[in-house]
Amino acid sequence: MTATKLGVSRYDFAAAWLVALLVLVGTAVLMLFIVVLTTRVWVTKEAIPVQLLEEPEGRGDAAQGYARDLEEPGEEEAEDLSEPQLQETITALTDAISSQQATLDSLAGDARASSKGSGAGDSRQAGPGGDGRNIVPRWERWEVQFGSSTLNDYAAKLDFFHVELAAVGGGQNSIDYASHLSQKKPDHRVAQSGDDEKRLYFTWRHGPLRAADQELLKRAGADPSGRTILQLYPAEVENSMAILENNEIQKRGISLERVKRTLFAITGNPGNYQMELVTLEERFIR
Repeated sequence: MTATKLGVSRYDFAAAWLVALLVLVGTAVLMLFIVVLTTRVWVTKEAIPVQLLEEPEGRGDAAQGYARDLEEPGEEEAEDLSEPQLQETITALTDAISSQQATLDSLAGDARASSKGSGAGDSRQAGPGGDGRNIVPRWERWEVQFGSSTLNDYAAKLDFFHVELAAVGGGQNSIDYASHLSQKKPDHRVAQSGDDEKRLYFTWRHGPLRAADQELLKRAGADPSGRTILQLYPAEVENSMAILENNEIQKRGISLERVKRTLFAITGNPGNYQMELVTLEERFIR
């Protein structure tokens, strides 16, 4: 019997080196990949916020009409002036809030029928000509519903959306503001003019929460007696409401001219409230 000498062949030697080299290269690549992941600065492009705007109201250079005349009233409008008017409140609202109004409840429309003109002259908007778009303005078509069981819950919802209360009119030229309404004593400030006020505002036409606004103003140290109470909404909230409305319009495949009334509601839990669109009513347009 002959003895067999055991040893490593050249093939085994080359294969071992190849496997070791592959393991080494794989480990190096993995380490480089980890280094790239942990040191790279990932740049993300922020979405540009979309702001939905509507054409402002205005007459342009159209006829003014006697109701807008600063002269003393003549015989033509004397009959209208004999009726009781809330002139003091209307004047304060016009000077204070730049005629941006919406309602938190149903609007009280003017049901009087008359064969006379309103005396307001030509109220078409300024523009390239024509009658413009037949759109119901936001202040007329928007409504907001609150489902609050307590005053504190109601105040928390207003604070979440950065809503500020204001009391105008009532024989006073100044405007009383109240903010941070959830506090035991809300913040109170007084403005002598509302010339710079551009926020959309809501007013209660009826409902129990009107008294809640008055109570919150009293807590802040303002006297709301005999005055008109406003809820001032920031532009960001107004724009979010416009986006909700526009999404529903796009979903239905209609135009903004078809929208008659849009109802919003505040839902969610404390600290995480949402403004939701409840219903959108359409109108017939010829």
